[in-house]
Amino acid sequence: MARIISEVCPGLKCTVLDLPHVVAGLPESENVKFVGGDMFESIPSADAILLKVVGLSPFVAAMLDPALVTPWHFLGDWLQGNNDNDRRDKLINPFEAAHGVNLWDYGRKNPEFGNTFNRAMASDSQMMNLVIQDCKEIFEGLNSLVDVGGGTGIVARIISEACPWLKCTVLDLPQVVAGLPDSETLKFVGGDMFESIPSTDAILLKVCTIAFRCWQLAADLTLHIKLIAFNFLTWDGGV
Repeated sequence: MARIISEVCPGLKCTVLDLPHVVAGLPESENVKFVGGDMFESIPSADAILLKVVGLSPFVAAMLDPALVTPWHFLGDWLQGNNDNDRRDKLINPFEAAHGVNLWDYGRKNPEFGNTFNRAMASDSQMMNLVIQDCKEIFEGLNSLVDVGGGTGIVARIISEACPWLKCTVLDLPQVVAGLPDSETLKFVGGDMFESIPSTDAILLKVCTIAFRCWQLAADLTLHIKLIAFNFLTWDGGV
């Protein structure tokens, strides 16, 4: 990117900052220099900074998957309470009306879609790198944290690396966390958040505002949120 910019704007002096092992040995030119370092510790002085945000292409791919596009055709009937046939029961969400099963069961029965969905959730989780370094104080005073529905642990790993005193646990469906390696500060637990959540000082619940996921979450949370809240309160933990 810097080379393209420097060619288009030859009067501009460009510096590329990345981890030392990434830029090691890269050839410099009159207008492009390479600096090894950590963006969270120091950034060279410049008139402007170009920050490339983590790509969300896996998220876009999931949104365009037929499994997530089809429920939109049932949204109108669901909102209006129409139930002209068994697949448009007003008491279920558009995803279940379209496929006959909820989002989680569909992912279990269709591993390819499940992997697509998990990659989508992981891709936007990586953006936590951009904020967590400046927000470590919110974890002060905590000894443990459970990332509920934490997938492959990207967010929990970022937090545990930034806050090495914090013991993090990722709770997700067994097929999602199966085989993922534990570390001293990060553990993976397979289970169902609506049945049981490990005891902890605080929980992290990532809320996704994209409609297709909220359809399923809304249906599940309506049935179970009071029980979950009660469990949180009995721990005297943080939400």
